[in-house]
Amino acid sequence: MPTYNVRMDVGEGPDGGEPMEFSDAQAARRDAQIAMTEMARDHIPGKRKAHLAVEIDDDKGAAIYRAKLEFSGYDGEEPETDPDQRHSNGPRE
Repeated sequence: MPTYNVRMDVGEGPDGGEPMEFSDAQAARRDAQIAMTEMARDHIPGKRKAHLAVEIDDDKGAAIYRAKLEFSGYDGEEPETDPDQRHSNGPRE
């Protein structure tokens, strides 16, 4: 089975990676997507912001998959800082 280097990032930069065997690149990508959902479940609750990412390279070092998730939540206790809000239905006061 081919070996892929899988690096995870839970907001502190990618780790050194771990060699993992998968039947093919598609299986590695699917596993990465599942890992992202598990990382989100473990690292987002109770936070207002989170950055999660996964990177997979083949045995030659070529990138076969990159994914990231940027989470930003607003609980009403702080002013909204999302730059996309300025494009909403008018000015906020």
